Amino acid sequence: MGTYTGRRTQTVTVWEKTGTDRYGEPTRGSPVEPLVRWERTRKDMMAPDGTRVNVDVVMVYGCDLDLKIEDVVYLGVLEDWVGTGSAGDDSELMKVVALDYVPNIRGDAAYREAGLVKYRDTLPEAT
Repeated sequence: MGTYTGRRTQTVTVWEKTGTDRYGEPTRGSPVEPLVRWERTRKDMMAPDGTRVNVDVVMVYGCDLDLKIEDVVYLGVLEDWVGTGSAGDDSELMKVVALDYVPNIRGDAAYREAGLVKYRDTLPEAT
């Protein structure tokens, strides 16, 4: 099955949750920079526990990226990231809280959607 790549023109930086430390805080892997479509919206999505969650951003991405709940996403490239926010931009860190897979009717292309909410914590060093 192919992956639909149209309209995915924005680069994001993703820090994958790799586990938790001894204090119960998430540990993060090295960042990756996939192409996505970033849609600022207010939308209800289904969380993994079956509850509805209101998201701030819906991010459309390809099936080649394997996002997980609690991964952290920044709209922009890593080079623009300065550690505590973006350089003069109002972009913020977002956390993945909902995931969805959307096949097309022919089954020959598909994409995924991630529901994101604002992430207020700071990122630890990559593990």
